[in-house]
Amino acid sequence: MPDRFNYSKRGYEPEEVDQYIEKLEAVIASYKDKDVSIKNAFVNAQIAADNIIKNAEIEAEKVKSKALAQLEMINESIKDQRRMVKEFQDDYEWFMRKYLVQYADSDMLRLYARIGELEEYIAKLNHSAKAYLRPSVSEKKEIATVDIPSKNRDSANSSGAAYGGAGTSGPVQQGNSAAEA
Repeated sequence: MPDRFNYSKRGYEPEEVDQYIEKLEAVIASYKDKDVSIKNAFVNAQIAADNIIKNAEIEAEKVKSKALAQLEMINESIKDQRRMVKEFQDDYEWFMRKYLVQYADSDMLRLYARIGELEEYIAKLNHSAKAYLRPSVSEKKEIATVDIPSKNRDSANSSGAAYGGAGTSGPVQQGNSAAEA
């Protein structure tokens, strides 16, 4: 493109000016096309980002609902286990009284302590899940992992006897006949 035009009798050469204007119009048109393409790409990128965020929020809600439902099922299971242990303890105590055997409450206390540990663990999991699923900006930095309580499973039988090994007064006393039992 010329930086200058040739002079004619009445000013610049009209053909050169017309050609230059046509070239400028072509350059302007190409910039307009690029501008439209850039705007369309930006709009498409924004729509895609919005869809990704929306889908992520929907998926997070599903995961949250599933996790809370599982925690509720675990809580119900623990309540059922506690009820069953209580029923067992009642039956065990009745059986032991019936056969005149003294036993140590320590076995049941250890069992209740373990159930209590499990309930605390589930409560921590529930709290952590809720905090993780709905954390505030400040909580995102404070979410801690929950340690699984470990228990030496052999310690419950360390006395060498199940139910009443330690603290019993001696062997099981039985009556002289089956009718006394």
